[in-house]
Amino acid sequence: MNRIKELRKSRGLSQAQLAAELKVHQTAVSQWETERTDPDMESARMLSDFFGVTIDYLLGHAVVQEELDDVYLNLARAARDRELKLDPSDIEFILDFAQKLKDRDRRK
Repeated sequence: MNRIKELRKSRGLSQAQLAAELKVHQTAVSQWETERTDPDMESARMLSDFFGVTIDYLLGHAVVQEELDDVYLNLARAARDRELKLDPSDIEFILDFAQKLKDRDRRK
């Protein structure tokens, strides 16, 4: 499943609702989700900030374990809901650290 669609659905949003949040056309969200087009850099940054994930993760470039996906989503939700006082650089640091742990485990 496309990660943008997966993240959108995890928040219980329709394409139209996500488009309204990002101030883009619903058609753009549809095209991203069907992989007809990729978001431009500004849209990718807005999506990344909105969902609390890296742009690489968002566009499917980073390979991660399913277990870590849940951690990422829960971390993003907690940060979004202000349960955690994290800014995007904090979230990026945590995701990078988790990736390094995963890479270390592969070498064993």
